[in-house]
Amino acid sequence: MANTTTADKWAYLVLALAAATSLPAGAFEVRDLPMMQKRLAFYRQGQYAIGVPTLALAEPRPQATTTDRPIAITVYYVNKKRYDPLFSLKLKPPMVVERTQTSVTIAGRQSAVVLSNSEVTFQTEADFPQGADRWMFSYVQLNRIRFDDAIAYRQQRGEVQQLRVRPYDIDPLGESFEGKEISVLLETADAQGNRPTYVICTEEGLRTQWRCALNTERVGSLYDSEGARLIGAGGDGAPTLYNVASDIGEGGRVRFSFTFRADPEDGYPLPVPRAKQTTMIDTHVHVTAITDLHDSVMMARKHGFKLGLLSIYYREGDYGRLFLGDPHMFEIVGRYPDVFVGFGLVQLNTHGFPGHPRKGPDSPEHIERLHANGCLGLKTLVKWSKHSVEVDDRAYDPLWDKAQQLRMPIVFHTEAEGTGSSHSRCADVARRFPRLPVILAHLAGGQLDVTVRELKALPNLYIHHMHLEHRKGPDVKTALERLAQEGLAHKIIFGSDVQNDHSTLLTQRVRLAERLRQLNVSEDAIDRILQRTASEILENVQKPGERSSR
Repeated sequence: MANTTTADKWAYLVLALAAATSLPAGAFEVRDLPMMQKRLAFYRQGQYAIGVPTLALAEPRPQATTTDRPIAITVYYVNKKRYDPLFSLKLKPPMVVERTQTSVTIAGRQSAVVLSNSEVTFQTEADFPQGADRWMFSYVQLNRIRFDDAIAYRQQRGEVQQLRVRPYDIDPLGESFEGKEISVLLETADAQGNRPTYVICTEEGLRTQWRCALNTERVGSLYDSEGARLIGAGGDGAPTLYNVASDIGEGGRVRFSFTFRADPEDGYPLPVPRAKQTTMIDTHVHVTAITDLHDSVMMARKHGFKLGLLSIYYREGDYGRLFLGDPHMFEIVGRYPDVFVGFGLVQLNTHGFPGHPRKGPDSPEHIERLHANGCLGLKTLVKWSKHSVEVDDRAYDPLWDKAQQLRMPIVFHTEAEGTGSSHSRCADVARRFPRLPVILAHLAGGQLDVTVRELKALPNLYIHHMHLEHRKGPDVKTALERLAQEGLAHKIIFGSDVQNDHSTLLTQRVRLAERLRQLNVSEDAIDRILQRTASEILENVQKPGERSSR
C-alpha cells in the first residue's frame, strides 16, 4: 500500500509524543533485584522478564483523573549478573497476567506481550466497525541504549542495509560485524519459516533479532507495508520500531506484531576499552531508581569520566522525589570507586525533607562520618526551607570550619538573591573560610552581577556550568559569554545536574568545549573547566589517617 503524506505526518507526531512519555528503564544487577521490586513487579520466563510499575498495580488515588491511562512496562534480557532492558511498550488497562510452564502473558485492552523461553512477542490489534478517519499507531521503544551504541541491519532488495541506532551522536561506533555474517542472520528462518526483519548488534556484544509482521483488512494506507520502520532517535530520544495505519474503512481490522529474540555470544558483555586518562569530572550528578548504572559506568570508563555523586538518591513516582539518605550513595561509590566520587549531604534545617523527616541541623561529627565513609565532597540543600535557613548564619560556622579542616569542597544548592542560599550568602561563607572550596550550583535570574563580583573577589569560589547558556532574549548575553568576557572562565567547574541518563554527559562535554572555543577561551582554561580544577580540589582532600589542617 502506498504511503501518504497524512500518515507520514501522524507517524512523526505520535512518535514524538511516545518518546516524550516512555518509561526510561535501566540495567541493574541481580543483587539489586530486591530494591527494584519496590517499584516494579517482575514476571520472568527463561532469559526474559517483564517489569510492571507497582504504582500501576495499586488502587487509583482520589486525585487521579482517569484509570484508563496506558501503563508502561519494560522487557528485560536476564543473564547471570544483571537485568538488561531491551524495550518498553504500553498496555491499556485492565491487565490480566497468565502463567504456564512455558510462557508468561500480560494482556491489556487490544494488546498483549508474551514471554517464552526463546522469544518475546508484542501484539496489538483492533477492529473498526465504523471505520476510522484518523489512524492506529503501534510501536515498541528499544532501550534508551545509553552506552551500548548499536548498528541495525535490514535486508532490502537482496542487499544488507546498515542503520545507525544511537542515543548520542558523538564518537561513532566502528563496524564490528562482517556483512556476510549479518546476511546469514537475516536470511535464516525460524521453525515457522519466518526471517528477522532487523538484526541489531550492540557495542557490548549482544545481538538481537526483530521480526515485524502485520495483517490488515480495509486499510487504505500503512507507513511501511512490509512490517515496521526503525527510527534511531539521537539525544534523549529512544530508538523505536513503529507502524501507522490510516484511512481505515468500515469493518477494518489491523494487527501488528513485533517478535524479539536475543542471541548472546559467549562472554557477553564484551570488555570495554578504558580511557588512558581522565577527560572530564562532573561534580554534580544524581542517581535515581531509573538510572542505568551499568551503562553509566561503562560509558564513564570508556571516555575517562569521573562523576561526583551528590547524596540525594531519588525514588521517582507519583509522590514526587523522596530523599532516601546517604547509605545508597555510599554503596554506589563503594561499588564503582573508579567512576563515582561521593558528595555527602549536610542538612541545615531542623525537620528534614519531603517524604523523609530527619532531625537537624547536622553536626561537625556528621561531616567526619561522611569523610570516614569515603566522601570527598559535601552538598547542602535548602530548597524547601530557602527563607528559614541562611547558609552564612554564624550558627553553621562549626560545619564550615570542619569542612575546611578536612579540605572537603561544598556544593551549595543556590537560590535567588534575597533567599537564605543566594550567591551572596554562599560567597560570605567562602570569604570567612578562605581555604574551603565553595561551588555554586544553579543560577537565578538577575543574579549574575553579584556572581561576577564575588567570583572576582574570592579565589576559593566557583560556579557550575549547568545554567550558564540560558538566554532570556536574542540581544542578551548568556552567563557563559559574560564570564568569558570578564576573564572568569577558569572559575567555572563542570557540573551538569544530570539525574537519569548519564550518556548525555558525552554530548555536553563536547558541546561545552566547542562553545568555549567560540568565545576564545584558552585550551588551558577549557581543561580546567572540564576536569583539572575539580581534580586539584579533590586530590587536596584530607587522606585517611592524615591530621586535619587548621
